[in-house]
Amino acid sequence: MENFEAGQSHGQETAPEAPKKPRFWKFAAWFVGIVVIVLAAASLASYVSPEARRDRELQRNYLQYQKGMSEFEAAMRADTYGGKTPQETLDMFVDALKKGDVELASKYFVLKNGIPDENWRNALEKAGKENRLSVITDDIGRARQTSLSSELKTAWFAVFSEKGEIVHEILLKLNEVSGVWKIESL
Repeated sequence: MENFEAGQSHGQETAPEAPKKPRFWKFAAWFVGIVVIVLAAASLASYVSPEARRDRELQRNYLQYQKGMSEFEAAMRADTYGGKTPQETLDMFVDALKKGDVELASKYFVLKNGIPDENWRNALEKAGKENRLSVITDDIGRARQTSLSSELKTAWFAVFSEKGEIVHEILLKLNEVSGVWKIESL
């Protein structure tokens, strides 16, 4: 009777419990969701971190530098005003001034940031208005090369007084990209 009272009869078995639904897919969905959230948070943190911002800024600066260097090299390649020797450049410069062509004469100067330096053209125009171009051409015509540095790609010329003292110095630099000599200073 004990079995009967417990709800079991002799030879009678209890009904099996309903099978539990697999919780694996529920667990997997939660796990994948947590992993996605963690990865998104890590990506966001790495994107807004000071190091990431600094790296992006460095990358932008580097790309800007590369662009600037490409433009500068292109300008240097296109800069063909000048001679194959320092003396040839000075002769071409003097010839342009004797003809009164200040625009051409100003092109024999070293480029500043990849463009012609307007200060030289303005100074030559001013000298032309003051009728001093002949004085400049006479002085440069008397200039003699005092040294040449193949290592520095630089040539120095000097204008001497009757006493042998240096009155003016002229510095020329080689544009290594186009292979012409340019006046850096008078």
